[in-house]
Amino acid sequence: MNEAPSYAEFANKSRPKINWNLPNKSWIGIWGDEWGDEIGSELVKVDPEITYEVWQPDLRANKVYSHNFEGGWTHTLFPAMEKSYYYGIKKKKYIISEELLELLEENLTSDTILHLPFPQTPLIQSVIRKFKHNKIVCTCFGDLPLPLKNIWKINKNFPSKINLIRNHFIIKRLLKDINSFTIINHNHIELFRKLFSGPYSIVPIGINTDFWRKKDKKSCRIELNLPLEKTILLSSSRLNSLKQVDILISILDKLSSRYEFLYVVSGHGTRSYEDYLMKKARNLADRQQILFTGYISKEELHTYYNAADVFILTSLSEGSPVAVQKAFSCGVPVLSTNVGYTAELMQTYKAGVLMPKTDYTKWKECLRRILEKDFPTPFDISLAINYFDWNNVSRKFLDVFKAL
Repeated sequence: MNEAPSYAEFANKSRPKINWNLPNKSWIGIWGDEWGDEIGSELVKVDPEITYEVWQPDLRANKVYSHNFEGGWTHTLFPAMEKSYYYGIKKKKYIISEELLELLEENLTSDTILHLPFPQTPLIQSVIRKFKHNKIVCTCFGDLPLPLKNIWKINKNFPSKINLIRNHFIIKRLLKDINSFTIINHNHIELFRKLFSGPYSIVPIGINTDFWRKKDKKSCRIELNLPLEKTILLSSSRLNSLKQVDILISILDKLSSRYEFLYVVSGHGTRSYEDYLMKKARNLADRQQILFTGYISKEELHTYYNAADVFILTSLSEGSPVAVQKAFSCGVPVLSTNVGYTAELMQTYKAGVLMPKTDYTKWKECLRRILEKDFPTPFDISLAINYFDWNNVSRKFLDVFKAL
């Protein structure tokens, strides 16, 4: 992996079960739910002969820390350090881990497949350069981060255009040493195919559709002590500016005097961003029209999904949002910005309602219709199982690996 664990997002939460105390009186931990863990835990179910290891740099680590999960995969944290460089006139940071590279070189065999994120960071670029003669599969779980797609965007940091051009040629060269790609939607696919002519597959992160299933709405509302008659809207995500939950709150605030509704916000973010959202929602809170659940168990979240009339996603960018996939599997109608693989499928199968990413007047119109009980058509549950059940998704990954 190229990113360190996001300790800041869990600063006001308890430690994960897997944790160690450090000499400096801090701690280091593994949550076990990074994208590598998700894939690894499912792959070893469909093929127990696979050995799957997640390797991750960690700025807190003073040595190598490793944990073997009962499911049969391993997660290891490596000492890392942060460096910076100029991106135009601004400074940006990146992570390197010499220990990770050294141990990788010692452990590679002819049977090893390097499963890497898109090579946009120096650490992953170093891995590809150093081990380009090994089998390499790259996976992208967001929109393809191709530098030239931003070349014509206007910004104040104009010298950064030089970095974009430089990064374009770096990535173009590195892609020649990658054997196969899995991507998550068709956004920017034409530009991608100009750079990479090898095999690729559309493979999302999966979900357990046996768990994320439809339940009785009234029973779920009673269980959660939610109003039976109000329209209930639900969103579930990490809370950050990319998700645009603050803008949704502002629009609902303007509609709040005319309609009876409850907006349930599930998820967590940094302490400062959670505080910002709660201040933004003060009027809705006073009217008992918003509920922040914080980070909750998947069992409780499943009940909230089935208590909702509509699931709402307002992100600026997504690969294939798992939160929407869960709504599909539970038979909950979806109102979403036009982002990600789920939006492509909604358009193909004429389910739900799609909104432009930043046309907030359109958002208000869509929300008004929903609050007047004009709910979207749910996505077909059998299709959700076909596209997103982990049993199907993990076999797609397995097919990619076995084809090398």
